[in-house]
Amino acid sequence: MNRLIFLILPLFFLLNESCTSSKPAIAQKSETKANSKPSDSLFFSIERTPCYGRCAVYKVNIYLSGHATFEAIRNVTDKDGMYKTVFTKEEMKMISDKAEEIKYSEMENEYDSPVTDLPSVITSLNINGKRKTIKDRHHGPPELRQFEKFAEEIINGKEWKII
Repeated sequence: MNRLIFLILPLFFLLNESCTSSKPAIAQKSETKANSKPSDSLFFSIERTPCYGRCAVYKVNIYLSGHATFEAIRNVTDKDGMYKTVFTKEEMKMISDKAEEIKYSEMENEYDSPVTDLPSVITSLNINGKRKTIKDRHHGPPELRQFEKFAEEIINGKEWKII
């Protein structure tokens, strides 16, 4: 039994040594941290989903830093592909103020229909550190529809650059 241990133990060290990097673990960790971007939380998003017809299909993400992306997927009149821009703090405040005005955080999470070919508008907003997402496919309150239109007007007023 002792002979078996003496044969296996060197083999274990040999295999373990070949699996490790030549850099010390601390150097690997700091290098990874230096090369990574800090995360940027999502402030607001709006997405329009497909329908049976020619509905615009896109997704916009606005981050707390103000950076934003616009993914034009289908039937978006003047855009195709990925775009980016930066929103001002004032523009972002306008969106959050409008959400407070309509009591966005108190609305239902979903206004849906069993009819699957109706398009949905999915909005998501970071309100005081809490995320609220609403899927509006059918019979959403008029205030929600006004909020969606309001946000889209701000989004459409921006100059988007292709990525």
